[in-house]
Amino acid sequence: MPTKTNRRKAPKGPGEQESPPFKAAVEAVTEDTSPQNEVALQNGVVLNVRSVPPLLIRKAVGKVKKPIMPRADVGKGRMEDNPGDPEYNAAMDEYGQQTFDAGANVMLAAGTSLKSVPKDIDKPEDGGWLEVLEAAGFEPDLQSKTSRYLSWLSYYAITSEKDVVMVVMAVTKLSGVPESEVAAAVETFRGGEARGDDNGVPAEDS
Repeated sequence: MPTKTNRRKAPKGPGEQESPPFKAAVEAVTEDTSPQNEVALQNGVVLNVRSVPPLLIRKAVGKVKKPIMPRADVGKGRMEDNPGDPEYNAAMDEYGQQTFDAGANVMLAAGTSLKSVPKDIDKPEDGGWLEVLEAAGFEPDLQSKTSRYLSWLSYYAITSEKDVVMVVMAVTKLSGVPESEVAAAVETFRGGEARGDDNGVPAEDS
């Protein structure tokens, strides 16, 4: 599996704001109510987009363990929930990111396929993009055709948070996922330079 990279972290406080590219992507896709059957990434890669069963997305998200809120002694042996615990808040930030990653990975792997690639961009089956990752110490998951494709998307083809949001929201529109769930998910996706550290795709026959 790939080694850890800088993750996109959920906000640590009310003062943090989404970046302009993030806002632009969310607003553009939210305002466009038409079905979107393909998405063009910033580097010219074009992906076909299709629906994904909502239950498949929820199943993936449900595998992420939610932190348990700690309890604190408030006196006279009385225990109460302590939502302000710093370690708990940090764990919830990480939980929000991991649930987004889990859902996004399903949507990227099952909800997209490659339509076209510019001449100067490697395809999933090429070796150039792998050489760069391996030289940087990464170990992408290449056990199957699907995991190779997802690794290619996650660590090479998708180069910005705007790309991620555009693809994820296009798939969710076709999949019938409630807008409230989409909004809650993308709210956790902020900052950083690279997506995720685990593509989470089970092996399959090529």
